[in-house]
Amino acid sequence: LSYGEKTRQLALAKQREYPVDLFGVPVAEHARTFQQKVYRSWTLPRAAYDTAVRVERAPAAAPPTPSPASPAAPSATPAPSSAATPTPSPAPDSTVRERPVPPMPTVGTPPPEGSVPAQAAQAPVAAAPPVCVAAFAGETAETEASGDVTPSSPPPPIAEVIGTDGKRRVLSSRDVSILQAAASWHFVALDSLRLDPDRFGGYSGVSDRVKALADGGLLAKMQPPAPRGTGSNPIYYLLSRSGAQTLASATGQDEEALLRIVENTAKTRVAVERHELGQLQHQLAIANLLALASAGVRHVSGGELLLSRFDKELVLDVPTVPIAAHLNAALRKRLYLDDGQEVMKLRPDGVVVVRSLVNGQPVSQPYLLEVETGRKETGFEDLAQAHGLRSYAARATRVVPDTLARLRVSGVRPFRVLYVASTPTLEERLVAGVLRSLQVLDPRDRALYAFTHLALVHPKVEPTARAERAAALAEKAGRFFGPVWRTVDSAERVRLLG
Repeated sequence: LSYGEKTRQLALAKQREYPVDLFGVPVAEHARTFQQKVYRSWTLPRAAYDTAVRVERAPAAAPPTPSPASPAAPSATPAPSSAATPTPSPAPDSTVRERPVPPMPTVGTPPPEGSVPAQAAQAPVAAAPPVCVAAFAGETAETEASGDVTPSSPPPPIAEVIGTDGKRRVLSSRDVSILQAAASWHFVALDSLRLDPDRFGGYSGVSDRVKALADGGLLAKMQPPAPRGTGSNPIYYLLSRSGAQTLASATGQDEEALLRIVENTAKTRVAVERHELGQLQHQLAIANLLALASAGVRHVSGGELLLSRFDKELVLDVPTVPIAAHLNAALRKRLYLDDGQEVMKLRPDGVVVVRSLVNGQPVSQPYLLEVETGRKETGFEDLAQAHGLRSYAARATRVVPDTLARLRVSGVRPFRVLYVASTPTLEERLVAGVLRSLQVLDPRDRALYAFTHLALVHPKVEPTARAERAAALAEKAGRFFGPVWRTVDSAERVRLLG
C-alpha cells in the first residue's frame, strides 16, 4: 500500500477478516475518497499525446523495472554488497514506459515509522499490473496501434451537472440516451429501456442509472393508479425541466422544444395525481410502442432509426382535392371539416422513420402510427373509413415526404399507416372501415395500411425472476417489425421489414 511518499506491506494470508481501518482511517472512507478523486479526474483537461511515440511492452512474466520516476516496492534494508548495485535508468526519450499503477490517494495521517511488524516488512509484494502512461500519473493512455483507451479506464463523461439534491453527477453517454428516450417517448418505463441493453445498459444497470437521474431531479416520476386487486402499475419516468436543460446543453437540441415536452407531460402527471386519467392509457400505449420500435430496429438488417415523434408532435396539412368527390356530410364531420374548408389536419399518434437494407440497398421507410384503445368511440368503422381517405389524399399530395425533408430526412419511400388496436375485435372493425375507403377509391397500392393488436405486438411480460424476465424482454424487442401485422386483404401475419 502506497501512502504519500511511503509504502507499507500487510500480510493478510492468515487473517480471516480484512482490517476495519488502514492507517487509522476506516476502509469505507478510503473507498469514498478514492471514488471522488476518480470522478474529479474525468473533468481535468487531458494531456496532449504525441502520436509519434512508440509503446514498449515488457514480457508478461517479468515485472516492470522501477526507475527514480516511479514508486518502487519497499523492502527490508539489504546488506551492503557490490552485486546489489542498482541499474541506472536509461536516458529520457519519447518512449512510453510501463510502470505500476499510481499510489492511493492520501487520506488521514500516516502511522509512525516503526508501527509495521518486521515479518510484514519482509514479506514480498506482488507486482501491480502494468498500465501504459504517457504524460502524468492517473491519465489514460492511448496506443498508436489501435487508438483505443485501455479497458480499465472509465468511459469519458458527456456532461457534469449538479442535481436538485445538491450532488454533482457526471453523465455518461447512456445517461444522455435515457434523457433522450424520455424526450422522444414522453413516458419511459424500466422495461422499455431494458428492451435495448446495447443502448441503455444491462438489466440492473438501467435501474441504477434511472434512480440516479431521478434522485438528481433530471427525471420526474409518475405511477398510474391500478384497479383494486390487480397489483400495481409500473412507474413511468418523465423528463423534468432540469433534465431538458441538461439534454439541450449536452446534445445541442432546441431547449424550448424540450421544455414544451416537459410542460405537456407535467400536465399529464398532475392529472394522474388527481385521478383524472382521461387519455392516459392511449398515451402510455403510444410511448410503449415507440420504445418497442426503437429497440426493434436493431433486429432489422442494416436497421437505423432516423426519426421518432410522439402524439401530435407532427401536424400535416392535407388538401381535400384528391378525395373531395367522396366526402359526404358524415365524413366531413369525422374529418373536422367546416363548409368550404379545403385542408385537413393529419395528426399521427406517432411517427417513425426507419432505414434498412432491402435487396442490399438502403431504403428509408416512414410509418405513421395510429393507436385505438376503444374508449368513448362506437363508430370505429366510420372513423377508419375517414382516416383511410385522408391517408390516401396525403399520399397523392406528397405532404409526408415534403414535411420530412424539412426535418432533414429525405429520399423516403411512400409512408405506411400502422393501426394498433387494443383488442382483436377492434382490429377487425378497423379493417372493415379501411376496406370501405378502398372500395371507394380503388387505389393501385392496397398495402398502405397494416393492422395488429396489443396482445400480439406488445404482450405483457409475465416472468418475475430477473434472468427469465430479461430473456422475455430480449424476445419481445424484435416483435414490432416481426410477423404480427396483417393487411386489408389478408389475415396472414407478415413482417414490416425483412
